[in-house]
Amino acid sequence: MGLWPQIVWRGGRLDRNEQEVGAPMRTEPPAPASPARAAWDRLRVLLCHPGAAGDPPTLEEVVAQALESLGPVLGAGRGAIALAGSNDVLTIAGSYGLSPQSLAAIEALPVGAPDPGNLLAALAADGVEDVAVWPLLGDARQGAGYEPRGAPQGAEYEEAVVGLMIACYDAPQICDEDDRRMAEILATQVAADVSRLRSGVVDRLSDAQLRAVLDATGEGIIARGTDGRLLWANQEAARVLGMSSVEELLATPIDEVSAPFEVFDAAGRPVTSESFPGRSVLGSDTPVETIFRYRNRITGDEHWVAVRAQELLSGRREPLGSVTVFRDITVRQRALLAREESEQRFGFLAALGPQLLDASLDYRGVLKRVAELLVPTLGDYCAIREVSEDGAVRRLALCHADPAKAELVSKIETYPLRGQEMLSRTLREGRSVLVRDVTEEHVRAAAVDEEHYALLKALNIRSVMMVPVRARERTVGLILLVSAESGRRYGPDDTLLVEDVAYRAGLAIDNARLFEEERQARSLAERTRSEMALLLDVSQVLSSSLNYEEGLDRLARVASSTLCDLCLIDLLDPEDGSIRRVAAQAANVERQPLADLLRGKYPLDPTGQHPAVRVMQTGQPAWAPEMEEGCIAAATWDAEHQRVVEALGFRSYISVPLAARGRTLGALTLIATTDSGRRYGSHDVALADDLARRAALALDNARLYQQTEIQKALLSSQAEAAIEGVLVVSANGTIASFNSQLAEMWSIPQDLLEARDADALLEWVTGRVEDPEGFAARVHDLRAHRAESSRDEIRLVGGRVFDRWSAPLVGDDGIYRGRAWYFRDVSDLKQAQEERSRLYEAELEARLEADRGRTRLAFLLEASTLLTGALDVEAALTGLAELVVGSLADCCAIDLVSEDGSIVRAASASKRGVEIGGALVAAGVIRSRRPLLVPEVAQSPPDLLQAFAGSRILSYVGIPLVARSRMVGCLSLALVSAGVRRYGPDDLALAQDLGQRVALALDRSRLFEAQRHIAMTLQASLLPPGLPDIPGVEIAARYRPASGTSEVGGDFYDVFAVGEGAWALAIGDISGKGVEAASLTALARYTVRAGAREHRKPREILLRLNEAVMDERPSSRFLTIALGRLRWRASGLRLTVACGGHPPPLLLRGGGTVERAARPGTLIGFLPSPELPEKVNELRVGDVALFFTDGLTDVRGPSGTFGEERLAALLQQCEGLGAEEIASTLENAVVAFQAGEPRDDLAMLVLRVVGPVP
Repeated sequence: MGLWPQIVWRGGRLDRNEQEVGAPMRTEPPAPASPARAAWDRLRVLLCHPGAAGDPPTLEEVVAQALESLGPVLGAGRGAIALAGSNDVLTIAGSYGLSPQSLAAIEALPVGAPDPGNLLAALAADGVEDVAVWPLLGDARQGAGYEPRGAPQGAEYEEAVVGLMIACYDAPQICDEDDRRMAEILATQVAADVSRLRSGVVDRLSDAQLRAVLDATGEGIIARGTDGRLLWANQEAARVLGMSSVEELLATPIDEVSAPFEVFDAAGRPVTSESFPGRSVLGSDTPVETIFRYRNRITGDEHWVAVRAQELLSGRREPLGSVTVFRDITVRQRALLAREESEQRFGFLAALGPQLLDASLDYRGVLKRVAELLVPTLGDYCAIREVSEDGAVRRLALCHADPAKAELVSKIETYPLRGQEMLSRTLREGRSVLVRDVTEEHVRAAAVDEEHYALLKALNIRSVMMVPVRARERTVGLILLVSAESGRRYGPDDTLLVEDVAYRAGLAIDNARLFEEERQARSLAERTRSEMALLLDVSQVLSSSLNYEEGLDRLARVASSTLCDLCLIDLLDPEDGSIRRVAAQAANVERQPLADLLRGKYPLDPTGQHPAVRVMQTGQPAWAPEMEEGCIAAATWDAEHQRVVEALGFRSYISVPLAARGRTLGALTLIATTDSGRRYGSHDVALADDLARRAALALDNARLYQQTEIQKALLSSQAEAAIEGVLVVSANGTIASFNSQLAEMWSIPQDLLEARDADALLEWVTGRVEDPEGFAARVHDLRAHRAESSRDEIRLVGGRVFDRWSAPLVGDDGIYRGRAWYFRDVSDLKQAQEERSRLYEAELEARLEADRGRTRLAFLLEASTLLTGALDVEAALTGLAELVVGSLADCCAIDLVSEDGSIVRAASASKRGVEIGGALVAAGVIRSRRPLLVPEVAQSPPDLLQAFAGSRILSYVGIPLVARSRMVGCLSLALVSAGVRRYGPDDLALAQDLGQRVALALDRSRLFEAQRHIAMTLQASLLPPGLPDIPGVEIAARYRPASGTSEVGGDFYDVFAVGEGAWALAIGDISGKGVEAASLTALARYTVRAGAREHRKPREILLRLNEAVMDERPSSRFLTIALGRLRWRASGLRLTVACGGHPPPLLLRGGGTVERAARPGTLIGFLPSPELPEKVNELRVGDVALFFTDGLTDVRGPSGTFGEERLAALLQQCEGLGAEEIASTLENAVVAFQAGEPRDDLAMLVLRVVGPVP
């Protein structure tokens, strides 16, 4: 039975939930609908029923027509009409498709309350799956002589059941609203015809009844006569045709009805009124069905209607006219068009991708292909712009759907681009620009001149969009798409489609660029590998022998096998200037005899024109891709020499100098002959120059080998000397450095030394001397008198005697850095004085050892001074590396860890320019955070030996630079000389000491810069961002913080308007520096600003500031301030000033006199009730007022303090200068007076009256 609600007959009325009387009686089960039935098919059947027009029908015709209508109207495959007799018994009046048993079951139904469930069960034998039952309700008043029993009584109901209409279905059905309305119309027609026939009345439905029935269909219906006049219409037809009523529609001629509309068929062709279906169907038995699109000529609104027309015939089949039924399908049609357009777009995009990707690996070709694909699919005109790396926009391609307009668009493209704002936004933001409706203003704005305007108008532009083409986050092109003749009006969907096209074009462009970049990268990588292999071979060849001539001959062989057809190497004798050719190697063995002639028989003339001679003279490379005529003749000795050269087939050459350490040693010449056809370029010159530098370095190293060996031996002997015990204590009382001899001499536990606590070490050592009180007293005395040095002897409890020497460590800036202690065990010396002569040599050796130790200690002191005293850390590191190379190593490098974790070489130095290398080893030291000592690199484990590959390091020390548990970098020391000296534990200890100093210096520098940055930022926030414009007054300000400090200064100034045409001027000095000074400065500045809004007198404002400072200050801080109020009056400019402990401002009058502008007052924040007198000053044009801090007067120079008198005299000399000139003059004079940057903050405000009363 399904989901349909049960239908019950109650009191002669059908009641199904909210169902009205006359609704069909249905069984429960829902089902898929039968094939869709068009509304006009249903209406045609209903309008053509026997009683609608013509002669009155018979009962048989009514029943036959009703049965025939069940299929077209209700979709029923079979059914029956059962009429009720006077005894309320149903009799089958007509049926089709049902068996006698089913008909008997229908006749057995009660008229008043049929049970659909029982009926469906009875019809199941005929294969009926669903059944619908509608009552035929007749008019009781028309039933003259016929009153069915059981009919409703009373005035409320005037209808009675005259029968049932049964529709049977072979599948379960779902009844929609259209089915219900059509069934009601059919049942009403049949019931009316039956009632009229039974009553003998032959009139048809009234016009009002018919109109009510047809208005309920929701379709527009018109009936026209054979003469074309409108005979009938319903309300929906009047609405669709734009009429206010049916009467207005019927009264309007048909041509005037259609005049406001443009009508088009489904293909978009115009349709005239003569072709309307209502006219074309006359005389035809075939209905006409079509879809029209019509547009209101006034509003431009467009709609779609589905039209069905059929000839209207009388009962005798005589033509009466036509009936036209139309339904508004605008919503459905727009949805279909949108779907078709989406399918077209998807198809377009599906076909577009492969075409773009396969188009070309040239991105310009891709953009041109895009233009061809977009026209005419998406536009009538497409222009592609190329966007270069510098942002310039150039035209690349254009395409128009109409070939006849090719000349027009070509002329338009010759004009410069306009609309730069729109273009720049598209390029900068990468966003599309859409102009849906191009107006006259748009065309006028885009035109360069009138001719250009005429061309644009001729293009008939309707809609425009501009879409960027992007690849790798950069706009590489622009797509300009124009709609013209097609009438397309671009919208967001079109923009999305073209953006998708642009995205795909961007992918294709990116693929083309990636392909080209990959090709170039592969080529470069291959060339780089070849060059690196060559350089490696050359390095191995040059380092394989100390015989430089043998090494140069091997170099010539390697070069001729890869870079040239002939390699020549010439050396310059520094004594007499002669040139000797030491190598001439040909790539072709058959050419080698000729090359040998060039080496042995034809030496170079030092005064000749040979390229190698010019190279040795100038020190600059020379090369020629193609040798000029006459070049060979100018470079040869004679005709035979020239024939040898011509036989070799010289074509192109490179000649580069062999230069090392600022000296030219010779020349390397590479020659390409006709054998290879090679032509040299700039890259080949760079490679040849690299080879020459390596060869020159090897040559110079070989010549200086013996001298280097002597120097290495000397350095090795000096490095072996060391002081027995060294202790360095920093200024803050911590142990900065010590050596292992110190721990051994005093038997100090290692953990005590590693704790770095100098007081704990002093306590431990004091217990091991004979005079602990005297020992400790001397240490404390030296702490109190830092500048003193000391040397004495210490006797230990066990009888040993130590020689103690102590000296202060003071930097170049005069700052005390700490103290160095030196201990030497002189016990044996004291015990063997009687054997002094015998031990004289031993004593002398000990003294020499001590001197060497002091030399190292002096090195540490010099290194510490260099690191702690320099403001430029990079310069200090470079100086340290050079210092290390002069004392401890052949090469030194300092690698630092950057913020992103990468390792950067910050400084390096070496003897005679030797490259230290060893970057991998330094990186390993940084990762392990442990020092590395490698006495003999050649005896290292394989993995470590691999890390040293490519370097000349023979012995190595690497020290991790760690400060406050933070890895800073690595200090590397290396020996590259083949002498006997190698690094040992003493060198490691010294290097660790040095490394700790370097790490601490780097950490201090980082902290100082961070603190200084914070201080400068905070200081800037406490000063006004700018000075206001005061009518008739010039104003200038200066602020100069003390140099060499990272704290916030205490000086401040402020100038601001206070209303009523007045301004406030304040300048002050906060006691102290740092955060507390900054907080007090902020309190003073904002309290003065707030007070100036409430009080006019400077004294009252300062009293309020005094209260605020007394209440809020966190410590015993105080401040001085000078506050002035400036206001124009009728008599001139009045300046009222009050000072709170601050130097009174100075006034420079127009006559050149200088006077004070205020009287002294009490410090602010010092007393609860300060004395703050005011002074009123009348200023005239040319007068100058100077507000300043003690940074101008208290500064000290060679002749004492600058002082207020000197300041007044200098101000007097500034008469006639502007405010800015006066401020600059005073500032420069103060800075010059103290011969350096200010050591105290300096601030000043200068006011100069330049105009009359505003």
